[in-house]
Amino acid sequence: MTQYDNTNRGVLFANYQREDDGPEYSGKININGEDLNLLAKVDSETKVNVFTADGSFNGSIEKVDKEGKSEKYPDWKGNGESTSAGVFGIAAWKRTSKKGANFLSLSIEAKGEAPQQEVVKEDEGSLPF
Repeated sequence: MTQYDNTNRGVLFANYQREDDGPEYSGKININGEDLNLLAKVDSETKVNVFTADGSFNGSIEKVDKEGKSEKYPDWKGNGESTSAGVFGIAAWKRTSKKGANFLSLSIEAKGEAPQQEVVKEDEGSLPF
């Protein structure tokens, strides 16, 4: 039996332990083999912001008009950026688990390189001491 590969995939479930201003959804996402805890807050009826608590991934998805499109077309689409892996396109499908819980199944695809961190070299003559 082959093992399931969840690279660049994720899931969001309703956050039933939500505090007053906490995220409405929580789950996991795998970015290039690294598993991250994912949170989501509803911005409007058609937009959801997704992020990690440590700020290593931020993005948003918007509801898609699927009229005339295949059933396989995503229900939500958007973009995100990882501090370590660059810019990603995000697609999400509304699903229902065997137990009847609704969730979003996520898939991400790289769109660009990770931002390069600028290396600052200090001139030996300009040291403050």
